[in-house]
Amino acid sequence: MRVLAVETATPLGSVSLVDEDGVILERESGAVSAHSTWLLPAIRDLLATARLSLEEVTGFAVSAGPGSFTGLRIGMSTVKGLALATGKPMVAVPTLDALAEMIPFCRHLVCPILDARKKEVYAALYRHLPRGGVRRQGDYLVLAPRDLACMITGKVLFLGTGVDLYRDLMMELLGKKALFASAHFRHPRASAVGRLGLRRLARGQADDLDRLEPLYVRPSQAELIRKGRLKG
Repeated sequence: MRVLAVETATPLGSVSLVDEDGVILERESGAVSAHSTWLLPAIRDLLATARLSLEEVTGFAVSAGPGSFTGLRIGMSTVKGLALATGKPMVAVPTLDALAEMIPFCRHLVCPILDARKKEVYAALYRHLPRGGVRRQGDYLVLAPRDLACMITGKVLFLGTGVDLYRDLMMELLGKKALFASAHFRHPRASAVGRLGLRRLARGQADDLDRLEPLYVRPSQAELIRKGRLKG
């Protein structure tokens, strides 16, 4: 099985090819840039380097969010288009799950945090399973960092873009209980999205393209305006 994966939930995007043996290739956007300009050329370059055509890809995986509303829409619409054009299955992978997947093992709680703006973070809590992989503990959250810290009683490993913004605050609130992954784990990677997507596709768990939407966690401002909760 070969899976083409796309990650556009944060400003630094990536694309990857994975199979049962691991990562075949991965490409990053290389800089904070508009996903609409680099994504399709990156996919073409990835396939050309691997000497594969779209028809030789088994299926597709895309980072579902939470994250940048615009980035998520670009990534999902692009992958939906590829899936429709080829007739191949597609799965959406929660971005926080992909971040947790990037940590191969940790004896402590793992907490990916992404900048949600408005002085909040997207977050979820995970524990590693004895035979590998991670299991989410509770819901996907959007909340103030202080409220997140109040939920944590033991040692926790933070990773994700929120670390750059709230590292000092978490150290202040949690002291020695707060641990931090290296800068390599700041941004989710398409290879992690692909690994999780491959597992679902191998079980025949493709998503319905007509119903598939990004996982925003928080409604966008446009949605709030439509519902009359904000004045336009």
